[in-house]
Amino acid sequence: MTLINQPARRRRPDQPPGEELIRCQTSSTAPLRHLVHPDDYRRFARAGVVASMQLQWAMPSAFTNDALRPYIGPERYARVYPAHSLAKAGARLAGGSDWPVDPLLPFTQIATAIDRSNPEENHPPLNPREALTRHQSLVMHTAGAAHQLDGGGSGTVRPGQRADRIVLDRDFTRVPVQDIRATKVRYTLVSGRVVHDAGSETGRARAEAAQRMGALGAGRTRGGSCCQRH
Repeated sequence: MTLINQPARRRRPDQPPGEELIRCQTSSTAPLRHLVHPDDYRRFARAGVVASMQLQWAMPSAFTNDALRPYIGPERYARVYPAHSLAKAGARLAGGSDWPVDPLLPFTQIATAIDRSNPEENHPPLNPREALTRHQSLVMHTAGAAHQLDGGGSGTVRPGQRADRIVLDRDFTRVPVQDIRATKVRYTLVSGRVVHDAGSETGRARAEAAQRMGALGAGRTRGGSCCQRH
């Protein structure tokens, strides 16, 4: 459920007084996230609802500055994409791609969750107090997403978990945040078996195809609206 209209999230028109909307979701992984009233942050943790967020949107852009801010007003705009507040309140975060509405760029999502910045525009970060640490962003996009997809059978390195792994071309716990966006996957393992080798001929072809598919998305230009084709 993607809602930027805060009153619609807090109570449906047919919702009985006092009934919590979060508790009415079909499962504990129903994604609710991008604009949440501060009184509701702790409800996510209490109800066990995952906050699935596409934080590549959490940056200054034509969409956030020119379309979103006038629509929701300055008070709510000041707390849009409240990743830090939800995490602090104990909510489980999961990173989603928003593909095919948006380009498939997971490392851009991870970096933007940390710096809330648009590298292509010279604007201050969007609500930087809602930024996540590198560790929080990594957990959100690995263990958090895995929990939402399959209840947590993967996403962490520990006995009993499936050995689904990727090997990257850099240590993004150490490189400048800006450099995280250019991270490439060298190897992909599923249940311990190598299914992608970026150095192989097949791997290069797959990487190029994935890049074309991801970059196309729904045809949105950077900073444009996700709703242009809806």
